[in-house]
Amino acid sequence: HLSRQTYRDFEVIIVDNASTDGSLDAALEAAPAPLTPRAIRSATNAGFAAANNMAAREARGDGRVFLNP
Repeated sequence: HLSRQTYRDFEVIIVDNASTDGSLDAALEAAPAPLTPRAIRSATNAGFAAANNMAAREARGDGRVFLNP
């Protein structure tokens, strides 16, 4: 859905909460051009809010939108 946005000036940051199922790699491989997500791999499952904070600290833009599958 992000690749179909008409507003194109955004970054994508994916935080992986210590998954073991390969979902982060699958998400990175499936990202359509021109999206190039950045990945943060957490050593532990820090939870949804802590993962959002990790991404927010790395984000470069002025606004934030958090998506959870």
